[in-house]
Amino acid sequence: MVFMLPCTSQMPVMVPFEFINRFAEVLEKYFTPPVVPMRIETNLDVVSLLLNEMLDDGYPYVTEPDALRDLVPNGGLLSKLLSGGNKTVPTQSTIPWRRSNVRHTNNELFVDIVETLYMVLPAKPSNSLSGRRVSEPIGSSALYSHSSQPNSAYYSTRPLVSRIEGTIFVTSNLSGIPEISLNLNTLNNHLGRPSFHPAVKIDKWVQSPGTLQFIPPDGKALIASYTLDNNRVGGKNEKNRAQGQGLVFAEFRTGLGIAKDEFEARVWTTMSREVKHVEGLSVNVICDGQRTKKNIKGLRITSGDFHFNDWGIGEWTFPGKTPLGWSASLRGALEREEVDDEEDESEENSKSNGVEDSIGDSFRDATGSSHKSKALDSNVASKESGSGIKPIFPTHLSITYTLTGNVPSGIKVNSLRILKSPGLGEGVKPFKGLRYTTNVGEYIVR
Repeated sequence: MVFMLPCTSQMPVMVPFEFINRFAEVLEKYFTPPVVPMRIETNLDVVSLLLNEMLDDGYPYVTEPDALRDLVPNGGLLSKLLSGGNKTVPTQSTIPWRRSNVRHTNNELFVDIVETLYMVLPAKPSNSLSGRRVSEPIGSSALYSHSSQPNSAYYSTRPLVSRIEGTIFVTSNLSGIPEISLNLNTLNNHLGRPSFHPAVKIDKWVQSPGTLQFIPPDGKALIASYTLDNNRVGGKNEKNRAQGQGLVFAEFRTGLGIAKDEFEARVWTTMSREVKHVEGLSVNVICDGQRTKKNIKGLRITSGDFHFNDWGIGEWTFPGKTPLGWSASLRGALEREEVDDEEDESEENSKSNGVEDSIGDSFRDATGSSHKSKALDSNVASKESGSGIKPIFPTHLSITYTLTGNVPSGIKVNSLRILKSPGLGEGVKPFKGLRYTTNVGEYIVR
């Protein structure tokens, strides 16, 4: 769906983009996703009323979905008119982000902390870096690397580039107007300049960093977001710093074999008390700028499925759930193009012709026979060792996965309390839930 939003030159640049994001969010609240053009056409009366309430003289006015629900009927204007119209005049709630007279049969409160990991790691971590290796370096002559199991509780090396983007979602299905207090244990991590929902009391956060006090919107809402420098996560605590890199690690070696065109990748998971398994684990072998065919020869794989697509990317996937304390390895070689093979053959033929000429010269010149024979032996030895072959190999690995149970920053919820609950009812004890989720935005090993 494409939005076209005319605006004046005096309008701030980010206002139209933010309004489009809010408008798309409101449409998803009113209509069941996906919001396709056909659904918009059949509900033009509701969309027109929404735009009329959201804009005032061309400027954003009411953009909270809960406030708009009190002002714009959800069933359509024509259906309301045919049924006799509203008995009460719609009025905006005193709390802009929450509907008035909220009632729920099952009162529940859920908190989701979701962190997305962006990281670039070296392909072969050195022993001089901080942290401990979970295995010995992979030998170039080894067929399989899964035999070396992790012998350490954690793995840590300093990433080249790393950051964490975190979000805190609250799903409130509470009656009345509750006031929530959410206390976080940030493990001394500096959250930088977090972004808060208008419901959050900023003065409370300033007085007590890590405490979020707010009246939640009805339903699911983004309460706070933050960005962390992953190289500073955990401070001087080495174990906490290792946790900041997640539970999935990989090593990548290239230029192996006689032709120097073989590569070996190893991926493994570490143990965690909070996490049971890893889901959606996938390792892409990227071959940027390589003149290769559409397959890999001599492939050896210990686990998972491998496929080399037309875009020069090898997809190494692990369907289902991947257990912790697990490892797998992959070894393969990229095939050269026919053009490259022909060029190599022509170069070899020219070299062989040169050798034959030198042999003929040695018969004609007896004084230089020993020198020519040494040159012949060196050419044959270099051909056998493969030193004259130009290596081709993938450039890096790209890893994606998701897990539930903890987050890289180690942030935890100390307490989740309902301070006030007018309208909730006496003796009602809402159900509370908490979930930690880790996603991977970009995880590169190169």
